[in-house]
Amino acid sequence: MGNLASGDSNSLNKQINKWQSFSFRLLLVTVVPLIIIGLNSTGTLERLSLLGYDGLFMLRGETPVNNAIFLVKQDEASTDFYNTRLSDWSRSYHARLVRKLSEAGAELVVFDYDFSRPTTKEEDAAFASAIADAGNVILANRLLPSGEIAQPIPAFSDESLGEGFFDTLLDRDGYWRRMIYMNLTREGYIYFSLPMAAVEIYEDFPESQRILDDPDALGWGHHKLPFPDMLINYAGPAGHYPSISFYKILENDFDPSLVKGKIVLVGNTHRLGKDFFSVPTDKRMSGLEVHANAIATILDDRFIKPVDKWLLMLLIIISGLAGGLVIFLRHPNLRSNFLLMISGVSLIMLSAGYLFVYRTIWLDFVPLLQVFLFNISVATTYQWRLSRLREKEIRGLFGHYVSKNVVDAILSENIPVKLDGHRAEVTLLFSDIRGFTSISESLSPSELGQLLNLYFDEMIAAVFQYDGTLDKLMGDAVMAFFGSPLEVRDHQRQTCRCAQDMIQRLEKLNFSGKLPAGITIKIGIGLHTGEAIVGNLGSSEFADYTVIGDTVNLASRIEELNKRYATTIIISEDTYRYVKDDYLFRELDTVRVKGKEEPKRIYEMMLENSSVNKRLVERYEEALQLYRDKHWDAAITCLQQILDDIGDDGPSQRLIKECDKLLALPFDENWSSITSLDEK
Repeated sequence: MGNLASGDSNSLNKQINKWQSFSFRLLLVTVVPLIIIGLNSTGTLERLSLLGYDGLFMLRGETPVNNAIFLVKQDEASTDFYNTRLSDWSRSYHARLVRKLSEAGAELVVFDYDFSRPTTKEEDAAFASAIADAGNVILANRLLPSGEIAQPIPAFSDESLGEGFFDTLLDRDGYWRRMIYMNLTREGYIYFSLPMAAVEIYEDFPESQRILDDPDALGWGHHKLPFPDMLINYAGPAGHYPSISFYKILENDFDPSLVKGKIVLVGNTHRLGKDFFSVPTDKRMSGLEVHANAIATILDDRFIKPVDKWLLMLLIIISGLAGGLVIFLRHPNLRSNFLLMISGVSLIMLSAGYLFVYRTIWLDFVPLLQVFLFNISVATTYQWRLSRLREKEIRGLFGHYVSKNVVDAILSENIPVKLDGHRAEVTLLFSDIRGFTSISESLSPSELGQLLNLYFDEMIAAVFQYDGTLDKLMGDAVMAFFGSPLEVRDHQRQTCRCAQDMIQRLEKLNFSGKLPAGITIKIGIGLHTGEAIVGNLGSSEFADYTVIGDTVNLASRIEELNKRYATTIIISEDTYRYVKDDYLFRELDTVRVKGKEEPKRIYEMMLENSSVNKRLVERYEEALQLYRDKHWDAAITCLQQILDDIGDDGPSQRLIKECDKLLALPFDENWSSITSLDEK
C-alpha cells in the first residue's frame, strides 16, 4: 500500500510512543505539583494565597460580634464638639472618660494609646489619679527599634491594672491578618499583646495558667492559642462592633448599660489619625477595632487554623494528579476537559469554603487551584499535541488509501485503529484488466498513462465510497481490503457493493469517449473473506499499512480464476455465506489451491438479478450436479441447452470441455470433481 517513507513514520511513531508512555505522562503531571510546593514553601505564592484567604471572609460574610466588647472612639465628632485639634487632645479628657466609664460599671477600660511621653503635670496627674481610682485600666506599650519597650510613663503604669503592646504584624501586602503574642526585649523580658492582657485580666486567671513552652499551642487560661501566631477572625467590616463617640461619654449622653460589665476599648479613630489598617474584611479599619476582633477571637475560641503544611503538600499533589487526569484518558475531548475543570475548581472552592465557614479551618486553595488548572492545561496541551502528531501520522499513513470520511472518523476517535501488526477478519478485493498486455502494446506511453489514470480514478473512487482501504496498485491491478482500519460488521457486503460499483463505473468509462479510440476495458474481480495480519508493516526504512497472509494469496488466486471460467466477479464460499441473500450467485466449482488441503467452493456474482439469469443459474447448477455425479453426457446435454438459449456462457463452455475430457478417458471410480490448481 502506497509509499509512506518509514523513516518519517518511525520518527513519528517514536515521538508518539514517547508521548504516550505512562512514565512520561506521570512525570509531566507530577513536575508541576513539585514546583508549586517549592514556590509555596519559599513564600513566592504568598500574596495570591493571602488574596484567596481574604476572599473566604467575603464568602463567609458577617458574623455576630462578642457582646462583651464595646468601643469608645476619639473621632471627628469628638474633636468638633470640643473644638480642638486631634494633636491638642487633653489627657484630662481621658481622666474624665475613665471616671465616667467606671461609674457606668465598665469591667475593663483598655486604652489603645501611646502614653510613653509626659504632657503637663496637671493633666498627667489627673489621668494617673483616675487610673488609680478606677482600678480597671489597661494601658498599651510598644517595642522600639532599639529592642526596648516604650512603656507608659511611670505615673500611669504604676496605677494601671496591666499593660500590653499594640505592635502590628503586617503581611507582605500590608494587611493586618494575624496577632503576635509576645515581644522579647533586649534585656530578655517578655511582654504580651494588648488583646492577651485584656483577656487575662477580664477572665482573671492566675499567671500559672500561662503555658508558653508547648510547641503546638500557647496556653492562655483555658484557651489554647495557635502557635506561633494567631489569625484574627474578623467578624465583619469596619464599624461592625458597637461603639460610641468619646464626647458622648464625657457629656453623659449614653446608656450606661452599653458598657456595664464589658471590656471597653478606647482609641483614636479620627480620619486624620494614622491608626488605620487594611484587613481581610475592609480596606480601612481602625487599630482599635482590630484589637476588638483579636480579643473576641480569643474569648470565643474561634481560632482560624491553617491546614498542616504536610497535608497541604499532599493536597497539592492530589490536585495536580486530578488536573492531569485527562492525560491518562483514552478518548479525551475539550468537553470532558472542561467538565473536569469545572468539577475540580468547584470541589476545591466548596471544600475550602465549607472548612472556613463551618470549621474555621483555612485551606489555602490558591496553590491547589494553580496546580489543578495548570496541570489540566498541560494535559489539554499534551492531548492537543498528541492529536496533532497522531493526525499527521494517520493522514500520512491513510490519506491516499482510504476515504476522507474514514480518516476524519479515525481522527475523531469514532473508529479505533491499530497500527501494529494484528490479526483481523477482512474481505480482500483483487481486480485486473483483461488483455492488458495487448492494450499496452497498442498505445503510446502517454496514452497508456492517461488510460490508467482514468481507470484508477474510477476504481479507487469505488473503493473509497464503500470505506475500503486501497492497499496496492500493481501495474493494472488493484488490491483493496475492507474491515480495517474501519471495523464494520458487514465488510463482506461492502466489498460486494464495491465490486458491483466498479463494473458499473467501468461501463460508463467505456462509453464516455475518454478512452483512446478502439479501446474497451474489461476486468476480473476476486473476493475472499478470512483472517489476515493487518498493520503498518515493513522495514525500518520503508513500511506500509497493508495486509498479509494466506487469505491474501487465496483472494489473488480467486481473481485469476475469472480467466479460467470466463467470468467477471468470483467470490469464495467464505464471503458467499454472508451475502448469499443479497445478490444472485452461481456456484462455479470446488477448487483446491496448491499447498492447501481444504477445498473451497467458488461462486460467480451475476451482474443482473434478472429472470434470464435466474433460469441460467438453476440450469447450470443442475448440470454441475450431474457433472459431480459422473453423469457427464447428461451434463453436456444440459449445458448445451444453456448455450442454445443464451448464445454464450463461459462457465458452461468450460464445463462441457471438462466433460468431454472425462468421457475420452477410461472411467475412474475414484475420480473427484474438485479442481486442483497446481500453480501457486
